[in-house]
Amino acid sequence: VISSAVADFKIDQYTFEVGGKSKSQDQIKNTRDAFIAKDDIEYGYKNVIPLWAFGLTYWNLKLPAKNQYKVIKC
Repeated sequence: VISSAVADFKIDQYTFEVGGKSKSQDQIKNTRDAFIAKDDIEYGYKNVIPLWAFGLTYWNLKLPAKNQYKVIKC
């Protein structure tokens, strides 16, 4: 993750701008591979991603491997 001159941050070649429900495409309209992460929306469309989806990705990366679960007998 690095800073971007036109948006909030970049990951590899992808540029991300984070904003509220009414965030427009103006800031990234001339940027290739750019996405908007919006708060207070339920589903994405075109290059708009719901902000909550980033949380699911983070949570998924933190799951332990299957063989790391411990079985506790009661």
